[in-house]
Amino acid sequence: MIPNELLIKRLAYIKQLYRIGMEQSQRNENIAVFSILAFHDSIEMFLALLCEHKNINNKDFKFLQYWDSIKELTHK
Repeated sequence: MIPNELLIKRLAYIKQLYRIGMEQSQRNENIAVFSILAFHDSIEMFLALLCEHKNINNKDFKFLQYWDSIKELTHK
């Protein structure tokens, strides 16, 4: 299990990446397109952190495999 201090620090990085995606999504079309990358990365980082916290081996996971392994996730 991840120590609480490290968990919170990593969640803060994920939240910051999500905020960057939000800011990019509200700009002109040429910049807004990059928000998809920030959103995808923040979601994948969150899912990887969740697996680590729950002691689920996610070494070879593809993005959609997280939903098969973490039953609490409801929305693909």
